[in-house]
Amino acid sequence: MFRKIIAIITIIAVISFIPITCLGDESLKSIIQPDWTYIETYLNYFDISSVGKATVEVILEAHDTDELKIQVNLQQYKNGGWTTIKSWSNTSKDIYCAMGEAWYVVSGYSYRLVSTGTAYKNGVKVEQATYTSEAYEY
Repeated sequence: MFRKIIAIITIIAVISFIPITCLGDESLKSIIQPDWTYIETYLNYFDISSVGKATVEVILEAHDTDELKIQVNLQQYKNGGWTTIKSWSNTSKDIYCAMGEAWYVVSGYSYRLVSTGTAYKNGVKVEQATYTSEAYEY
Protein backbone atom coordinates (compact mmCIF):
# COMPACT_ATOMS: atom_id res chain seq x y z
CA MET A 1 0.00 0.00 0.00
CA PHE A 2 2.82 2.38 0.90
CA ARG A 3 4.47 1.81 -2.52
CA LYS A 4 1.20 2.63 -4.32
CA ILE A 5 0.88 5.92 -2.44
CA ILE A 6 4.48 6.86 -3.26
CA ALA A 7 3.93 5.95 -6.94
CA ILE A 8 0.78 8.08 -7.13
CA ILE A 9 2.50 11.04 -5.47
CA THR A 10 5.43 10.73 -7.89
CA ILE A 11 3.13 10.65 -10.93
CA ILE A 12 1.21 13.70 -9.70
CA ALA A 13 4.46 15.57 -9.06
CA VAL A 14 5.80 14.81 -12.55
CA ILE A 15 2.54 15.77 -14.27
CA SER A 16 2.29 19.05 -12.36
CA PHE A 17 5.63 20.19 -13.81
CA ILE A 18 4.48 19.88 -17.45
CA PRO A 19 3.33 23.34 -18.59
CA ILE A 20 0.17 23.49 -20.67
CA THR A 21 -0.69 26.41 -22.92
CA CYS A 22 -3.19 27.41 -25.55
CA LEU A 23 -2.01 29.25 -28.65
CA GLY A 24 -4.57 30.92 -30.86
CA ASP A 25 -7.42 28.61 -31.67
CA GLU A 26 -5.36 25.44 -31.30
CA SER A 27 -6.34 22.92 -28.69
CA LEU A 28 -4.43 22.59 -25.44
CA LYS A 29 -1.09 20.93 -25.87
CA SER A 30 1.80 20.01 -23.61
CA ILE A 31 5.02 21.88 -24.20
CA ILE A 32 8.42 20.59 -23.15
CA GLN A 33 10.65 23.60 -22.75
CA PRO A 34 14.45 23.83 -22.70
CA ASP A 35 16.13 24.40 -19.38
CA TRP A 36 16.72 28.13 -19.65
CA THR A 37 18.37 30.16 -16.92
CA TYR A 38 16.70 33.54 -17.56
CA ILE A 39 13.99 32.94 -20.15
CA GLU A 40 10.77 31.69 -18.61
CA THR A 41 8.46 31.69 -21.63
CA TYR A 42 9.07 31.77 -25.35
CA LEU A 43 5.87 31.20 -27.34
CA ASN A 44 5.46 31.45 -31.10
CA TYR A 45 2.34 31.32 -33.24
CA PHE A 46 2.21 31.31 -37.04
CA ASP A 47 -0.71 30.77 -39.40
CA ILE A 48 -1.82 31.70 -42.90
CA SER A 49 -5.52 32.28 -43.53
CA SER A 50 -7.46 31.17 -46.59
CA VAL A 51 -6.99 34.67 -48.09
CA GLY A 52 -3.21 34.72 -47.58
CA LYS A 53 -3.00 36.70 -44.36
CA ALA A 54 0.08 35.49 -42.48
CA THR A 55 -0.25 36.12 -38.75
CA VAL A 56 2.70 35.95 -36.38
CA GLU A 57 2.65 36.28 -32.61
CA VAL A 58 5.64 35.96 -30.31
CA ILE A 59 5.87 36.26 -26.52
CA LEU A 60 9.14 36.37 -24.57
CA GLU A 61 9.25 36.51 -20.78
CA ALA A 62 12.35 36.42 -18.60
CA HIS A 63 13.46 37.18 -15.07
CA ASP A 64 16.53 38.92 -13.65
CA THR A 65 17.14 40.75 -16.95
CA ASP A 66 16.93 44.39 -17.98
CA GLU A 67 16.16 44.12 -21.70
CA LEU A 68 14.41 41.68 -24.02
CA LYS A 69 14.47 41.64 -27.82
CA ILE A 70 12.40 39.72 -30.34
CA GLN A 71 13.44 39.41 -34.00
CA VAL A 72 10.91 37.82 -36.37
CA ASN A 73 11.41 36.85 -40.01
CA LEU A 74 8.67 35.70 -42.36
CA GLN A 75 10.35 33.53 -44.96
CA GLN A 76 9.28 32.29 -48.39
CA TYR A 77 10.60 29.13 -50.06
CA LYS A 78 11.58 30.02 -53.62
CA ASN A 79 14.16 28.71 -56.09
CA GLY A 80 15.34 26.00 -53.70
CA GLY A 81 15.92 28.15 -50.62
CA TRP A 82 14.34 30.21 -47.85
CA THR A 83 14.35 33.98 -48.27
CA THR A 84 13.18 36.54 -45.70
CA ILE A 85 10.37 38.62 -47.21
CA LYS A 86 9.34 40.57 -44.11
CA SER A 87 11.01 41.27 -40.76
CA TRP A 88 9.78 42.72 -37.49
CA SER A 89 11.44 43.38 -34.16
CA ASN A 90 10.50 44.60 -30.72
CA THR A 91 12.51 45.59 -27.67
CA SER A 92 11.37 45.93 -24.07
CA LYS A 93 13.08 47.21 -20.93
CA ASP A 94 10.74 45.00 -18.92
CA ILE A 95 10.46 41.28 -18.13
CA TYR A 96 7.87 40.85 -20.90
CA CYS A 97 8.18 41.46 -24.63
CA ALA A 98 5.55 40.58 -27.24
CA MET A 99 4.60 41.30 -30.79
CA GLY A 100 1.82 40.46 -33.18
CA GLU A 101 1.95 41.28 -36.85
CA ALA A 102 0.23 40.36 -40.10
CA TRP A 103 1.34 40.36 -43.72
CA TYR A 104 -0.39 39.21 -46.89
CA VAL A 105 1.57 36.61 -48.86
CA VAL A 106 1.48 35.57 -52.51
CA SER A 107 -0.07 32.22 -53.39
CA GLY A 108 1.95 29.35 -54.84
CA TYR A 109 4.74 29.27 -52.25
CA SER A 110 5.62 27.82 -48.84
CA TYR A 111 6.16 30.11 -45.87
CA ARG A 112 7.60 29.79 -42.39
CA LEU A 113 8.30 31.86 -39.29
CA VAL A 114 11.83 32.14 -37.91
CA SER A 115 12.20 34.04 -34.65
CA THR A 116 14.85 34.80 -32.07
CA GLY A 117 14.26 35.93 -28.49
CA THR A 118 17.22 37.44 -26.64
CA ALA A 119 17.60 38.38 -22.97
CA TYR A 120 20.14 40.96 -21.80
CA LYS A 121 21.47 41.79 -18.35
CA ASN A 122 23.55 44.94 -17.84
CA GLY A 123 23.80 45.31 -21.62
CA VAL A 124 25.24 41.82 -22.12
CA LYS A 125 23.41 39.01 -23.92
CA VAL A 126 22.81 36.30 -21.32
CA GLU A 127 20.44 33.98 -23.15
CA GLN A 128 18.92 33.42 -26.57
CA ALA A 129 16.17 31.18 -27.89
CA THR A 130 15.27 30.47 -31.51
CA TYR A 131 12.23 29.02 -33.20
CA THR A 132 11.47 27.86 -36.74
CA SER A 133 7.87 26.95 -37.55
CA GLU A 134 6.71 24.24 -39.85
CA ALA A 135 6.24 25.35 -43.45
CA TYR A 136 2.77 26.41 -44.61
CA GLU A 137 1.81 26.27 -48.27
CA TYR A 138 -0.43 28.94 -49.66
